[in-house]
Amino acid sequence: MDDTESQLFRAVTCIRSNELEEAKLAIEECRNTMDPTIRSFISESYARAYMPCVVNLQNLAELEEIIAHLQRGASLTKPLPPNNSRPVRESFLQNHLNRESYVDVMPRVTPQSLRIAQQDDLGRLQKIWTARLLGVDRDIKVWQHVMLVRSLILEPKDDVDVWLKYARLCRKSGHLNLAASALASVGANVFMESISIDPNMPILNVHMLEQETNNPVVAFAYLKHLWAENKEELALRQLHFLIEALEAYDESDELVALRVQAYTQLGKWQVALTEPKKHSDTLFDQVLSCLNTATRLDPTNGKAWHEWALMNFRATESSRDDPAALERYASAAIHGFFKSISFGHRRYDVTKDVLRLLTLWFNYGGRSEVHSAMSLGLNEVSIDTWLEFIPQLIARLHSPALNMNTLLHQLLTRIGQHHPQALIYPITVASTSVGTKRKLAAEGILAAVRRHSPQLVQEAELVSRELIRVAILWNELWHGALEEASRLYFAVRDTKAMLNELAPLHKLMDGIGKTEEPTLREIAFYQAFARDLQQAKAWTDRYEMTQCTDDLSQAWDLYFNVFNRIKKQIANLSTLELANVGPRLLSV
Repeated sequence: MDDTESQLFRAVTCIRSNELEEAKLAIEECRNTMDPTIRSFISESYARAYMPCVVNLQNLAELEEIIAHLQRGASLTKPLPPNNSRPVRESFLQNHLNRESYVDVMPRVTPQSLRIAQQDDLGRLQKIWTARLLGVDRDIKVWQHVMLVRSLILEPKDDVDVWLKYARLCRKSGHLNLAASALASVGANVFMESISIDPNMPILNVHMLEQETNNPVVAFAYLKHLWAENKEELALRQLHFLIEALEAYDESDELVALRVQAYTQLGKWQVALTEPKKHSDTLFDQVLSCLNTATRLDPTNGKAWHEWALMNFRATESSRDDPAALERYASAAIHGFFKSISFGHRRYDVTKDVLRLLTLWFNYGGRSEVHSAMSLGLNEVSIDTWLEFIPQLIARLHSPALNMNTLLHQLLTRIGQHHPQALIYPITVASTSVGTKRKLAAEGILAAVRRHSPQLVQEAELVSRELIRVAILWNELWHGALEEASRLYFAVRDTKAMLNELAPLHKLMDGIGKTEEPTLREIAFYQAFARDLQQAKAWTDRYEMTQCTDDLSQAWDLYFNVFNRIKKQIANLSTLELANVGPRLLSV
């Protein structure tokens, strides 16, 4: 144990002994000791300093908050000074009760009012600590350090939610003994004893719910622990018992939330216990019934909708031989994914749900029920949902399904209205596509964006066009084209294909300066190679009239000369000046 830990534990010991001033001194000494250490670690990286230093600093801050809480509690129980003519400053309790700042007569302080004030102060501190704890690393050692400090004034049974989160963290990390110990500290030992005596006896029933010692939330957490211990059938059986007890008990918001979790977990476990090859419509309907109950209990629960949609998605994949079932499951999955995205996007990542939704749409968008589900769902979610998936949407512009194409066009148009800057570049690139259908669709969307953002479209077209000129220089164009033309002529023996390969580049050379101002590098290329390329073009034109292969031989002598010179240029090309290759970009 180093000096820092020694002083930290001395502060803890002093607080336990109610030696609060000594604890303050120990905390200050601990900070002074840590100062050079944390400087050294932080200079390396924050991650290096986190566990030994940052966590200890948080512990010291919370120890000071505990001391302040205990001192406030002590000030409440001190005997009041005799009243005199001058005003007396209000106590902590009076401040809590929103009394005036100064009073002439001190109110009567009862044990009950003292207890309420202390509980309120502790509750406020507990909320602060919980929010802070949820921001630390999901590491068992870190949580143990932080929760050690909390235990000075908070019993585990008064802090059940945090201890259940700690138990879950231990379970996910594979430390089942630590998880069991954490669960036992919040009352799960009762359920553990019940299981050890008779595994077939319900660990909780409606009569036991009326007892404060039997917390159904703890019971549910213990069932998940049983599942992690590979006692799947026992956990599933006891989960059925727990749901029966919750159904028979009076409803409250807390128990409704627990029932939603229980039904969701029941559906997941039922699928997990069945081999993938044994999945059937009966199983899917059974699981979907559980998950549907969860969504009915809380129609705004994003996780319940996620599980329900995911199960329909799996059922869709297993029903490809049954068109009616496939369409039913697919439309239900789409409805569920839209609900999951709508209610869950602020709390957790919904990227996978959106990708599954797009998969269903792209695969089955031509079916009427799927199209209807998509049409309704697109109005339920925020348009911002689609910003990360614009490339996937644009990639389907050439879809043969008319219904899907219409809906996709409408969606991209809406994105262009709300976020034109996010759509403009990919749709501009798509508008230069070779495919006629894709090109026309992209141009239609671009025209819609141009109506409300003409300057943005103009600038995007300029940047896109100039970037292409910078990315593919003329010498690179000719190098690639001559290489391909050589393969077509000498290997494939396809003279027509060879001529077609080179024709666009000859046209580009002939039109230099006619449509737009050439760059300095294009001018340099023209001056260096135009004469040879024009002569080669003349020989190929002569071949088309005479069909004499000697004319092509003359042309290829010139092409090979140009190719070798270009090859040397490219090999020596290391940097490009933007002023020479894209002057219009430089002026933007």
